[in-house]
Amino acid sequence: SSGINAEYGGLEDGGIVGVNDFTGEEPRVALSGDVTADSIKEFVAANRLPSDVEFSDETAPIIFGGDVKSHFFVFGDKSAEGHEPLLALFRKVRKGNAGKL
Repeated sequence: SSGINAEYGGLEDGGIVGVNDFTGEEPRVALSGDVTADSIKEFVAANRLPSDVEFSDETAPIIFGGDVKSHFFVFGDKSAEGHEPLLALFRKVRKGNAGKL
C-alpha cells in the first residue's frame, strides 16, 4: 500500500524489503536484483540474523545450518572491560568487508 511505501520509502511495485531492529545495523534492507523464489530465499537467509550475533545453543543451528559457510568469530568475555571497544572495532571492519572475510 502507499502507506507502507511511504514508511519504508522507494519500493518499486513488487519490491521486497526486510525490516529489523538489529542494534547498529540499518533498519531497512532491500532486495536488489531479480525477484525470484531463489533470490527471496537467499535474501531471507542472509538477513534473518544480525551481522554479529552472540553464540549460543539457540543460534548455533542457525549459524551452521544455513547457506553461509564462511564465518568470522570473535571470542571474548562480554563482562570484560575491553569487550565493547573490541566489538565496536569488529563492527567497523565488518561493515566495510561484508562478504570478503
